[in-house]
Amino acid sequence: MYAPMATSTVNVGDRTWQAIVDYTGLTTGHLEALARARPHLEDLGADIAEEFYRHVLAQPGLAALIHRHSTVERLRETLVGYVGTLWSGRYDRDVVAHRVRIGKVHDRIQLPLGAYLGAFVQIDQVVTRRLVEVYGTEPEALLEAIAGWRTLTQTDMAIVAQAFIDARDERLTTLLETLSAASQQVAAQTTETGESVTACVQAAESGTASIGEAWSAVEHMNEAIVEVGEQAARLAEQLKRIDGIVATIGSISDQTKLLSLNARIEAARAGDHGRGFAVVAEEVGALAERTAQSLVVISEHNAASADVIAGVTTAIDSATADVGAVRAATNGAHASFETTREQVIEVSRMIGEIAAGMHSIVDQSTFSAEG
Repeated sequence: MYAPMATSTVNVGDRTWQAIVDYTGLTTGHLEALARARPHLEDLGADIAEEFYRHVLAQPGLAALIHRHSTVERLRETLVGYVGTLWSGRYDRDVVAHRVRIGKVHDRIQLPLGAYLGAFVQIDQVVTRRLVEVYGTEPEALLEAIAGWRTLTQTDMAIVAQAFIDARDERLTTLLETLSAASQQVAAQTTETGESVTACVQAAESGTASIGEAWSAVEHMNEAIVEVGEQAARLAEQLKRIDGIVATIGSISDQTKLLSLNARIEAARAGDHGRGFAVVAEEVGALAERTAQSLVVISEHNAASADVIAGVTTAIDSATADVGAVRAATNGAHASFETTREQVIEVSRMIGEIAAGMHSIVDQSTFSAEG
């Protein structure tokens, strides 16, 4: 005999889940209607599991997911146990906690929420067919049983789905917080790297400036060496001219000595009349001799000076070659420093872009985590 449905509200304690129960309108009357239908439904566990997994295993992605995390046999047993609670007439804190665990497990194994909701249709079809078979001649009892069944299962699915979403949100929040922390660390490291690169740029610019100063010093040195070489060449030329003058004076001295000798001879022939002239001729000859001796000393000094100048010229040639090598090395170093400076500046620019990007990620991650 049909009895009217009771309407007292089901109380599950927790405010979040109680709100869902209130949204779906689940009452003790729905639970009692299913409890009355229990004798006709409690043998459906195996049929429901068969129909459910026949549908699920036909989906390649779901089949792979099941085999990766469990076995069909274990899941059949779990589903049969779950179905048995649907017409127990009880819906309290413990039942809700079980549904919440289902949602969290589905999130952990990354079961698509749509797959769970869609597969539940298979359970609904099996139970609805049985209810129609049992209450087909009692429209009011059938309506009450189906209303109780649909309201209860909708409440179950809503709680499982909310638990699934909450678990996913919590996992996403954790990931975002981790990403934000990592991004902040990377941003800080990028900033430090940027500072180091800036120091490298400054060092490269300082090196370039130092190379420029060295280049200027080498140029001044080269100019000084060239000037010394030119002066040495002028000295060598003057020594040649002195040698020419010495040779001329030497020739004159030889002629003077010859003339002095002839004068003394003529003075001797003149006797007493030429005696004074002989003295003069003697002095002239002595003077010519001293001149010749002085010219020898001058020639020796000139020769020594020429040797010194030749040594200086050789040293200048060597120094010129060394300066040329230094100039070439300085040119190479300057070019290398300039290239390094440009590359470091480019790296600095790229690091600046990376730092800006990381700060943007930090801001977005923080906003997402807080939101």
